[in-house]
Amino acid sequence: MQAYRLGKSRLVVFDDVDLTFMVEREWEGEQLPVFCIVRAAQRKTSHEIHRELQAAKETPLGTDGPMNALEMQFFLLPSFLRRALWFFVRRNPYWFKDLIGTAGVTSMGMFTSGVAVGVGITPMTVTLCIGSIEKKLALVDGQAIEREVMHMIISVDHEIIDGAPLARFAERFNKILLDGRALTACAV
Repeated sequence: MQAYRLGKSRLVVFDDVDLTFMVEREWEGEQLPVFCIVRAAQRKTSHEIHRELQAAKETPLGTDGPMNALEMQFFLLPSFLRRALWFFVRRNPYWFKDLIGTAGVTSMGMFTSGVAVGVGITPMTVTLCIGSIEKKLALVDGQAIEREVMHMIISVDHEIIDGAPLARFAERFNKILLDGRALTACAV
């Protein structure tokens, strides 16, 4: 899942999963979405990832963390220069990984209710779009019990990820979420 294309026929598969989150920050009186990359997320607990995201919301723009000084300079360039630079960065998977990570995570749930979710259309190979949480009836040991259900969509670049590996990943991911294994380190 953490691969990018190099040219037309070669894939570069990275060892680490660098998750990219969008964090909304205030800059010059306006809300600005900025990238926050959690490097090597596969080696971190959900609690450690949560702490990094919380710190990213509080770190001043222009320092280390989300939207460092170099990234701020990029966004201050005229749009034609940004497009030209982006053209070259997008074609080099190593630069691309350094700038935006390998997988995206976006959350629409905080802005919606019910089953509304968005489809993450990003330049990454895989993006997880987390939707809203709602209460639904579920069967547990033959009993109908009200449970909270979270809506999610996985968006992938089908030129890089085939359907069968994607289906296996989605099934494994679903089992991990249902078992609660991802949250055990968060219990404090």
